[in-house]
Amino acid sequence: MYRDLNFDDCMKFEKLISKLECIVATFVQKILSEPNDISLTRTDVADFKKFLFIMMYRHENRRNQYYDDKFDHNTRLSLQSHMHSNNIRNVREVWFENLKWIIETLIDDANKELRKVSGIMGLTEAMSHKWPIHVVELMDYGHVTFSYICIWKAQEGSEFILSDNCFGCYEGQSAAFPFHHFYVVSPQYAVVLVNRLYMMDGAIQNMGFRKSWFEEFHVIPKYARHKSLSHKSNAAMYRSLMFYEKVKDELFTNKHDYSVLKRQLFVEMNRTHSA
Repeated sequence: MYRDLNFDDCMKFEKLISKLECIVATFVQKILSEPNDISLTRTDVADFKKFLFIMMYRHENRRNQYYDDKFDHNTRLSLQSHMHSNNIRNVREVWFENLKWIIETLIDDANKELRKVSGIMGLTEAMSHKWPIHVVELMDYGHVTFSYICIWKAQEGSEFILSDNCFGCYEGQSAAFPFHHFYVVSPQYAVVLVNRLYMMDGAIQNMGFRKSWFEEFHVIPKYARHKSLSHKSNAAMYRSLMFYEKVKDELFTNKHDYSVLKRQLFVEMNRTHSA
């Protein structure tokens, strides 16, 4: 239980976590019911990723890292810089302050900080900035937020391993550049967050990174999803288009202008909402 006596409602953060749990429980139930399609709003997807990260971050191993001050030299320097910038005296306080910020910060506000940190090259440069939470955790949160979701089903006769210590484990070039994060939700199903660069053909290999052990399992989302588009309302499609137009320069490093997506949206809008 997370009680903060600095607030009139000391159970504020537990209540916020409970709301996230309701969203996640609904999504997991949809997975277990094996539908052909699972629909989530952009906000629900963001809240789902937030909850997954919180479950990793609140684990006793992660918490004890702060409580026992178990950091490598560079991370400790960045932590000391963060504490100095934010007037925090106790390392243990950093863990809780990080958790509170992640829980209560809306995804659009969090994305502003995540886009800033995505351009940082290493902890040395990061220490020259003031961040709302410890920059290492902010980077980790960014990896989760800027991934896309896949659902994997164990093959017949096999099962995923349910383990507290394995929830949220990663596979990748390093902890600083993960390819996948794995979250087993039942012996039969796992939610996998995949690095968004896999949506760009050859991007990972062109950066000189090794091949993922799970690359053969990738299913890359395509723009041509006519059935999905036909169920969108005029207003919903327009809002999606405006959102991409607003964030594309900061969020998408390939500077794609999404002209194909825009053409499909307007064609679909004209077809389903003609005067």
